[in-house]
Amino acid sequence: MVHGIIEQLGGKLKLHSEPGQGTRAQLWLPVYQGEEPVVGHEAITPAADAAVALRVLAVDDDALVLTNTCALLEEIGHRSFSAGSAAEALAFLEQETVDLVITDHAMPLMTGSQLADLLHQRYPGLPVILATGYLEIGHQQTDNTPLLAKPFDEQDLVQVISRAVRRSKGQG
Repeated sequence: MVHGIIEQLGGKLKLHSEPGQGTRAQLWLPVYQGEEPVVGHEAITPAADAAVALRVLAVDDDALVLTNTCALLEEIGHRSFSAGSAAEALAFLEQETVDLVITDHAMPLMTGSQLADLLHQRYPGLPVILATGYLEIGHQQTDNTPLLAKPFDEQDLVQVISRAVRRSKGQG
């Protein structure tokens, strides 16, 4: 994930490791040449079409990422549920109804893309968002499964949820 972020920014990640000496990581980032950025602290609120609190299932095999995703969902006004694998998500969905699923792509046994395909078959109309830190899966995005680039913040989450909900209602 770090490698992907650094490359998106036009930089390089260099790792140097020696037995008995440890590992050194260097992050090389380009110097910003533009104007001084303006930093604001705008309140983040859901878009009008997504202002209703949704029941959202977050799926990720990384417990820390899963906890953070659920916390962000709660902060923007949604009710979150969590699953640590695709199998756990499928079992949850047999018992509970949700309005949206956000799944990590890189998971063992069943990827997020495979889970999204299965969910589209089993639960037509259920919006699914694919979260990923890997740039190379961008070409796999479909109209049915919007991508959410990791790392993401509340504003990114609000925007992709709004887009996914609109698509599921046939509005865009």
